[in-house]
Amino acid sequence: MIHREKLRALKKAVGKFTPNDQLVHSLIDSNLEAWDQLEGGKDTQTQRAELKERERQVGIALAQLREVIHPLLDAGPDPDPASKALYIVDQIMDMLRARGPKWKREWSWYAPLIEEEFGA
Repeated sequence: MIHREKLRALKKAVGKFTPNDQLVHSLIDSNLEAWDQLEGGKDTQTQRAELKERERQVGIALAQLREVIHPLLDAGPDPDPASKALYIVDQIMDMLRARGPKWKREWSWYAPLIEEEFGA
């Protein structure tokens, strides 16, 4: 099967030489549809893109939260709650950045790290 980008380039090239050749266009379109089906359909592709954007937005929000929490470490006499909050934010950001097998880790994998670091 030809890759999607090559199919699109071929379709443009065919259009320049034989603009009325519907058979070639339909073959290329059916191949493009086959690629969509292999990747789970257009709905799945849209959901993946939306999920990726949502993860990016959560990462931005957590980075902003981290910036707010960080000055609290120096402000109070007992910075332990702020340190713990900052550590939790860092763990969430790590969870969002994870790829490969690490991506499948649930929050329950990170919780013992927090308990170990801060004693519950």
